[in-house]
Amino acid sequence: MAPASGQIWGILLAGGTGARYADGQSKLLEELGGKTVFEHSCRAMMGIHNLVGMVIVAHPNWQTAYQQIVNEIKPSIPIQWAANGETRRGSVWHGLEALPEGCDIVAVHDAARPLAQPDKINQAVQVLQASGAKGVSLGLPSYNTLKRVADGKPWVQQTLDRSRIWQVHTPQIFQVAALRAAHRGIPKQQAVTDDADLVEQFYAPESVVLMVEDSPYNVKITTPSDLMLLQSILDAQGIANR
Repeated sequence: MAPASGQIWGILLAGGTGARYADGQSKLLEELGGKTVFEHSCRAMMGIHNLVGMVIVAHPNWQTAYQQIVNEIKPSIPIQWAANGETRRGSVWHGLEALPEGCDIVAVHDAARPLAQPDKINQAVQVLQASGAKGVSLGLPSYNTLKRVADGKPWVQQTLDRSRIWQVHTPQIFQVAALRAAHRGIPKQQAVTDDADLVEQFYAPESVVLMVEDSPYNVKITTPSDLMLLQSILDAQGIANR
């Protein structure tokens, strides 16, 4: 596999309905340390070295609000907008379709992870560029004991070797051609968990995705308690306005 080089774009996924967060409310518009969750995520992505542009995949109910935030940020790169899909995979595909010709590397990030650290993202990009991998995912080695249980009832079937288990975060960084090929090649009805899973399945049995250790603060907001946790992290660090 040849090392990746060329133009770097971002895809920021803001297309969720927030059904698990609160009825009729976008968690991305919640305040966190004096900024919205969405603004934090935008600024994290804009911290990628040599970023050429970004596609924001937005739910139509919230796109106007997100556009206003972007306008207030005054980004120095072009911003493209794409409609969300019915699934996360569909939203990523819409983002890929909006990328211009000449884009070689793409960072795919869930906007619900507002405390992603630009230095960690840049490290992941550098690993992709140097390694020849098809993709690189941020994440954390698992420090907890993990058990696999049976379907239907939680009888333990296996205790997993945690030395080989990672918790996956975003952004995930890909060679654009590889990610597009995986989206086209893996049937839509086939179960996948994220873009790295798509790429892994498409290129199996070859090992094509690398993990890079991330900050433990890159937490995904799913419920209001997650937002409270992240606010407590910012309060403890005294960086209310990151």
